[in-house]
Amino acid sequence: MNHYQWKATNGNVGDVYAFDEEEAKIKVEALFDVVILKIKLLKENVSREEIKKHP
Repeated sequence: MNHYQWKATNGNVGDVYAFDEEEAKIKVEALFDVVILKIKLLKENVSREEIKKHP
């Protein structure tokens, strides 16, 4: 999984783990009912253990 940081058109921001940018956009837009304005890759190939450390 990759770690992405996103910003929505309504000003909301957050982070998401996904396999690619397209999946990240779909997850965020579906979960939060927003439209992504910007998305940035923070880290590639994040381990499961590292993901579990984040709340």
